[in-house]
Amino acid sequence: MATRTGASMGILAALAFFALLSLVMFVLFVIFAARAQRNATERDQVQQDLAAAIRPEEQNDRWEELKRSAGTRQGVVTYLDETRKDLIRVIGANPNRDDADSIKQKIADRLQLEEGAEAPALFDILDTVETRNAELETELADTKRARDDAQADMRAAIDRLEAAKAEQAATVATLKSQIGDNSSDVDRYRTDVSDSKHSFEEQLASVRVDAEQRIAGLEGEIEESRNRILILEEQLNNCRGTAKSLKLTGPDEATLVDGTVLATNSLSNEVSISLGRRDHVVLGMTFEVYDAGSIIRADSEGEYPAGKAAIEVIRIDEATSRARLIRQSRGNPVIEGDYLVNALYDPDKTYVFTVYGNFDTNGDGVPTPQETDEIRGFIEGWGGAIEDDITGDTDFLVLGEPPILPPEPRVDDPVEVIDRYLRLSRQAQRYDELFETARKTGIPVLNQNRFFTLTGLSGRR
Repeated sequence: MATRTGASMGILAALAFFALLSLVMFVLFVIFAARAQRNATERDQVQQDLAAAIRPEEQNDRWEELKRSAGTRQGVVTYLDETRKDLIRVIGANPNRDDADSIKQKIADRLQLEEGAEAPALFDILDTVETRNAELETELADTKRARDDAQADMRAAIDRLEAAKAEQAATVATLKSQIGDNSSDVDRYRTDVSDSKHSFEEQLASVRVDAEQRIAGLEGEIEESRNRILILEEQLNNCRGTAKSLKLTGPDEATLVDGTVLATNSLSNEVSISLGRRDHVVLGMTFEVYDAGSIIRADSEGEYPAGKAAIEVIRIDEATSRARLIRQSRGNPVIEGDYLVNALYDPDKTYVFTVYGNFDTNGDGVPTPQETDEIRGFIEGWGGAIEDDITGDTDFLVLGEPPILPPEPRVDDPVEVIDRYLRLSRQAQRYDELFETARKTGIPVLNQNRFFTLTGLSGRR
């Protein structure tokens, strides 16, 4: 009985051990299965990370070179990221904020490139900067040489000035000595002059008597000459009627060139011209500028072409003057040799104008008779002469707008209305007569725009 009990206990112990072993095996299986699952998940993540870093088709020789460059202390991605950051720091950007696109945009903005233009490589930019620096260094060296030469010239001028001052002091001393010597001579000459004065007064009295006798004889001759003059004037008046039609011809203004441009200064917007004080140029005088070789003629419509620029005289020397540009055409700059034109300017001639009509000098779009006086003032300000009628000396006829006639009045309208209509009618008739006379005699007819263009006043306005 005891023996069975011991065997049963052994079997129970074996069963318990087997159950425990099974439980341990199950627990180990669960642990290994969880670890295997985690390892599989980690392996999949590693494969995804590896695919994000480099795809299978990109694992070529270059990939092997990058792994060798990265070494064993860091991965290829870390190596490339550190390299990228180092390059960004080299060019002065922020590795934590800037990428390749933002750096390219900053380079394009800094170089002021057009939108969409590709930024050049940094080494190309450096080459350009180095080339420009070399050019600037050369210019700086040239400027320093020019400065040294100017300083040397200035020192030489100072030496010449000091020598001139010394010479002037010596001359002044000599003149003072001569003045002292001349004082006694002056006293002696004064005595001689007093004696000569008495002698001349006696001779003058004798000459005066002879002159009075001669005047009496000449007065008779003058009276006879006056009679002859009256006869000649009558003959002259008879001849004027025939000669007037031949004389009433306008001057040939085909060529109005008064001078040329000698030099230009684009920095100060000024030019030097070939007219000066000896040519009777005055401050404020304006000239139209035309290309060299131009022929300034009126076209079929009677319009004179406007110059490519206009200048105003601001400084006058003996033979030259300096003027500022007050109008200039884009793309056609003023150059040396260009012609200068001002129809009112002529050092040897006074132009004669006849002015009639209504003008709009203030630019309000309303021509009035009162503004005609401003046109006359412009002409007289330049030294021109004004005649009320066309004569043989007339150079230009300046016509404004004709007077506007109101409707013809009725017989029972007020006297003031009729008088105003008759006055304006006479003015309109006078306007037409002046225009027809100028057309027949070939005298140039200028409207307000032609007048300002031809005289250069358009540039000042």
